[in-house]
Amino acid sequence: MLYGQEQPKEDDMPQATITLETVTPLFLAGAEPRGTPELRAPAFRGALRYWLRAALGGAIGDQNLKGLHRLESAVFGSTDSGSPIHLRLHGSLAPTKAKILPHKEGRQAGERPAFREGQQFELQMRLLRSTEAAVWQAACSALELALTFGGIGLRSRRGYGTLRIAQSSDPALISLSPTTREGWESHIERVCQRAIAAAQGLAQLREERLAPLPTSPTSFPCANTLSQIRLTDNGRAGSP
Repeated sequence: MLYGQEQPKEDDMPQATITLETVTPLFLAGAEPRGTPELRAPAFRGALRYWLRAALGGAIGDQNLKGLHRLESAVFGSTDSGSPIHLRLHGSLAPTKAKILPHKEGRQAGERPAFREGQQFELQMRLLRSTEAAVWQAACSALELALTFGGIGLRSRRGYGTLRIAQSSDPALISLSPTTREGWESHIERVCQRAIAAAQGLAQLREERLAPLPTSPTSFPCANTLSQIRLTDNGRAGSP
């Protein structure tokens, strides 16, 4: 911001509020890893960082580590600078106990406290200070990616911590979770396209060179121009 300009009021800063519903048990540990679960913003911020890195890696390449760090820091902060993005959670969720390894029996299942499925709470994300629009777009796209493809908390890679967007203050910015297969197909494409555009826009704004995906073979088979993600139904591949 230029000196001498009037500082925007807090109410004038971009913000988005969404209502989330737990689809699977949500393991969010507090001070005690095996104690009562706590609804804490840092767990969500960590997931957003992860998915922002994924989007940025596709925009500037995964070899430009300094560039990735600079762009991630512009959105979610670093040890040298604070983040312009603020997350706040509202709601009171009832705890339960869920098995970490549901395919096991008895003590091997590893039962732990968690928030049970079917409960709703509110997440608010807003800008704390004036910054480029690309920073806000990158944060919103990271939130959509995290809620579309990932989960929050322990065992999220195994399906736990899955959340559904039940309400959105701005569906054009952060879409509601679909309820049909066809809806999910178009939703996934839309979320990916917005994430790509947001990552490229942030990189260009901060003068980081865009890099195309490498050609095959690569260390990671999913990270090259020949890789495809397909939705399957009864063994039949859907649209790439």
